[in-house]
Amino acid sequence: MTITGNTYRKIVRENRFSSEFGLAFDSCTGLCDIGFSGQNKTYKMSFSSGKIFDNENRYCGSYLPDTQVNIETNFSGKAYDYSINGDQIVRSGFKEDFYAERFFVNLTGGSLEASIVIKSEKPVLSLSTSGTFITGQYITGTLSTNSISGINIFTGIFEPGSSFSFASVPTFLITSSSPQQVLIQQNFANLGNFISNYVLNTSAGNYNKQLTITGVDEPFLNYIFEIENGSDTLDSIAKSTFESGVSKAGSLILNYGYETNRENLVPNNLPINISLTYFSGITGYIGLVTDVNIVSGGNGYLAAPTVTFSGGGASIAASGQALLGSNSLNYDSVVEVSMSYPGSGYTSAPLVLFSGGTGILNNFNPSIASGNARTSFYTKSITGFFDLKTGINENLISYRDSSFTSGSAGYVKNAVSISDSSSIAVQVFYQTKFDENPLVAKLTLSGINNNVIERFITGIK
Repeated sequence: MTITGNTYRKIVRENRFSSEFGLAFDSCTGLCDIGFSGQNKTYKMSFSSGKIFDNENRYCGSYLPDTQVNIETNFSGKAYDYSINGDQIVRSGFKEDFYAERFFVNLTGGSLEASIVIKSEKPVLSLSTSGTFITGQYITGTLSTNSISGINIFTGIFEPGSSFSFASVPTFLITSSSPQQVLIQQNFANLGNFISNYVLNTSAGNYNKQLTITGVDEPFLNYIFEIENGSDTLDSIAKSTFESGVSKAGSLILNYGYETNRENLVPNNLPINISLTYFSGITGYIGLVTDVNIVSGGNGYLAAPTVTFSGGGASIAASGQALLGSNSLNYDSVVEVSMSYPGSGYTSAPLVLFSGGTGILNNFNPSIASGNARTSFYTKSITGFFDLKTGINENLISYRDSSFTSGSAGYVKNAVSISDSSSIAVQVFYQTKFDENPLVAKLTLSGINNNVIERFITGIK
């Protein structure tokens, strides 16, 4: 192939492989780097003015125009070796350890005729399924590999005339620690034994495989554990309000049950656990300034004075802006302080100081405004701010009133089950306070067969 300019190709992500280059430059005047890159690291051979330099920038050989140079290189982790035209140059070189993801050629000036072969050990890729499936239903399989770095699946195709086709192949990287799910569908519902060939086209090349499976019509038991469409309003709790002491509520309906075609498979009960626990956010003692009671608005202000909150043991002081009146009686007096930040860590009420803004405005005796800080002190916790109610139909039980608590970490009630398929109502309440620090709770709904649904609910003023 003829190469001009810069080019690159993606390769299987690996840190152990070998390559063979046959390179013929049309001149010795250009500059060229050939190698591999990945994880922001490179391994390369450089060609300049008829000289060859290795990865450690050492002169290691020469080349002539229109004369092929054959280079073989291997690397494994931090070690590498290479030979030029059959002569071993470096046997145990040292380089940075990285996973190569691309092969690149950066060529400036001239052109290059190149034959390139990159070899690595092809990883194992296997598809496992159960030996039988219920005819007409999806077959769920698991794709696994021994590759630590991973394999991407591009397409999966069964042979022409096959009874099967792929309904979905994984879009995520398959690694030795992260197998992925694949779905196979039967094109025509039939019973019996099936043997069908298929090809998986991947980043590591094609894999030719065979599926052997039996379609049966057998009893089944499926569990239903899902949130009813359109019933989830828990996100409403995260909407800001400007009032303190308001109870915000959100809810959902959990459909929990089963489906079976055999009466003897009907379960005796359906165990369930519903809990609301602390996930993140501010908890503990809260002391802050809620507003300012104006004792005296003062008079003679030409502009609004500066408001300062002093003392009170705050870790971060509160802040606010004084507002002057808007009519002929109070236009030169302070009528209100608009709080911009309530502060934090207060252990007592701070002093409110007004400074600046005074002058003579039809008033020869201006006076300074005064006021008192109103404060709020409380301990913030999940069980103090949230409540959880669950039940069937209208019979809802408050976890707070029933003491289904686990310290201050949240609400937990274990060893509960229902006798038959039901729609379970779940309600979460959040009591707002003056502070604006979010408190995030985790709602966990879990049932039989490791069914788990989690929601994260942000409480905020």
